[in-house]
Amino acid sequence: MSGILIPTDDPQHKRWVQADSPEAAAYRRSLKPHVKDKGCKGCHSHETPYGRPVVRHLAYHIAPFSRNGVWQRNVSQLRQRMGLFNGRRTVAIVTGPGLDAPGAVREEMGPDVDYMVYPNDPKLREVVTFLPLLDRCATTAPYDVTFYAHAKGVTRGPNTTVHRWAEIMYATCLDDWPAVEKALLTHPIAGSFKKPIHGFAGSKSAWHYSGTFYWLRNCKAFTRPTWREVDQQWWGNESWPGLHFRAEEAACLFFDGTHDLYDAIYFRDKVEPAFAEWRVAHAV
Repeated sequence: MSGILIPTDDPQHKRWVQADSPEAAAYRRSLKPHVKDKGCKGCHSHETPYGRPVVRHLAYHIAPFSRNGVWQRNVSQLRQRMGLFNGRRTVAIVTGPGLDAPGAVREEMGPDVDYMVYPNDPKLREVVTFLPLLDRCATTAPYDVTFYAHAKGVTRGPNTTVHRWAEIMYATCLDDWPAVEKALLTHPIAGSFKKPIHGFAGSKSAWHYSGTFYWLRNCKAFTRPTWREVDQQWWGNESWPGLHFRAEEAACLFFDGTHDLYDAIYFRDKVEPAFAEWRVAHAV
């Protein structure tokens, strides 16, 4: 069942209620529509055909590997931007040897989040929680969108591009909502680091977002009869967009035509300058 976050008496906290509940209906009625006036020429509020305020859901996976501090770094990145999500915030935590307890993740992540806990499967990794996470967000309302991501680089050491790569994905996917909103008006899916190659042996996926951070327009994604089909490999959440959307349907929020992001020289010479330009262009 989908839901939304509504205000409480405490301005620092919101409360999750079911989307079809009387409380949710009352909250939506309380949202005053934006009235066009002489100063609204080109106003973004009148360019969006969503019909009502957009509900932004979060579906997020964490494998909290101990002792390297990487999952905490990811949570810090996400928590800085948690206010963007005014719909259901769902975090899946996997458990097992070498992983911190779910309570540590809850403490780090904070309140106003729905948690799911699953045993870790080293062969499937994020695929274990992928469909359960999407199921929590799978409304088909035209004003609902969902962001899927995971704690990136949790098995990697410090001397790798992965951690900077993750920082750039958080920024380019979450720091300019109007750009994402505009992309989802004309595309069912949008993400960063789009890689237009067949990168998964045995999969029909012909392209992917390298790093697996992407937004979905719910009414365009969850109405597809085959959306629950996932490659049963550890990379299945990354190949999933290419199974269900043609490359030309997919918007790229940053760095289209990605090559090997693990290559430190490529990352330094190509990605970092492009990100610096993106920050200037998007004023973030």
